[in-house]
Amino acid sequence: MKISIQRIDIDEAFVDPALQVRLTVEYYYQLEMPLSISGKLIVGNKTIAVISETSLGSLNPEVIRLMDTSERIRILNNENRPSSISIDLTVFLSPKAIDHIEKVRSSYVDQKVDFSFEFKARHLEIPEGTDIKAVYSTHIQLRIVPKEYKIHYGISQSDWTYRYAKGLGIGNFILLEFAIPEKQEVKADWEELYDRLYERTQDMELSIKKGEWKQVMFDARRFYENIKIGDGIENHKSFAESLKELFLEDNHDEVGYTHFLQGIYEFFEFSTKYIHDKTRKKELRKIPNYTKEDAYFIYTMSLGLLNLFAKKISLKNEFNDSEEAAR
Repeated sequence: MKISIQRIDIDEAFVDPALQVRLTVEYYYQLEMPLSISGKLIVGNKTIAVISETSLGSLNPEVIRLMDTSERIRILNNENRPSSISIDLTVFLSPKAIDHIEKVRSSYVDQKVDFSFEFKARHLEIPEGTDIKAVYSTHIQLRIVPKEYKIHYGISQSDWTYRYAKGLGIGNFILLEFAIPEKQEVKADWEELYDRLYERTQDMELSIKKGEWKQVMFDARRFYENIKIGDGIENHKSFAESLKELFLEDNHDEVGYTHFLQGIYEFFEFSTKYIHDKTRKKELRKIPNYTKEDAYFIYTMSLGLLNLFAKKISLKNEFNDSEEAAR
C-alpha cells in the first residue's frame, strides 16, 4: 500500500482553524485492504498537531480473495494496476501551532512553509504463502499490518499568503517588497533607541500573529513614544538634529523634514487614543474599537518607519559613504 498527498486546503467546515489533507491511497484490492490512517504534523522539529485516526469504512465493501502464488506474482508485477482512493483527513491547528508555523516560516529566506507528516496506516492482508487449500479449512489466517509513512509537503510564500493565511486567522496580505526588518548594526549614539524600536515592532508582530488587536495598539503606543524625536524634549533634540543631517544629505529640505517629524508625532497622538481613558482636560473619552484593520495599519506604518530609520543610521551606510569619499 502507498500513500501520497494530493493537496492541502483550508477546512471551512469547522469553527476552529483547520487544514484538510487529501491523501491518495494505492493498494491491490486482491491482496490488501486499507483500514485506518492516523498521524501527526511536524514543523521545525516540533509536533504541532495530531491527526486523529479516520475510519476508511465508508469505502465500497470489498473482499480479499485467496490466490495461488503465481497469481499473486502476476498482480505484483503490475499486470493489474493498483486501485486508488482519496481520503480526507482534518488537522486542527491551535493558535500556538499557527504562531509556530509563522516563526519557522519567517526563518527561511524564501518564507516557505515546510510540513512533515508522519502517517501510521493499517491494512488487512492475507500473509504470503498462505495455502489456497485453506479455503476449505475452518481457519483462514489474516493479519493487520501497520506501516509508517513520512511525507514532506512544501507551500510557497505566495500560496501561503493567498490561500491559507486568511482561513487560519492570520489575515489577508499583499505581497510587496516590504521587508520585516532584521536587526541591524547602527551608529553607536542610536543603538539603544534603535534596539528599543526594534523590540516594539517584534512585540507588534507577535500580537498580530495571535490576533490580539488591542495588544498591537498598546505595543504601537510604546513604539511611537520612543520614535517621536521631534517633540522638542531635551533628550530627543540630538537625535532630531542628527537625523536631519542625514535627510538633508538625501536631498530633503528642512520644511519636508519638519513635516516628517510632525507626522510621526501625530501618529503618536493617534495611538494614544486607544490607550487613555481621559482627555487632557481629564474628561472621560470613548475608546476606539480594536480592529484587525487598525492593527495592521499601525503595524505596517511602524515597520516602514523602522526601515527608514535603519537605512539612515546604519553602519553600512557610513562605511559606503567613507568608501565613496575615498574614491
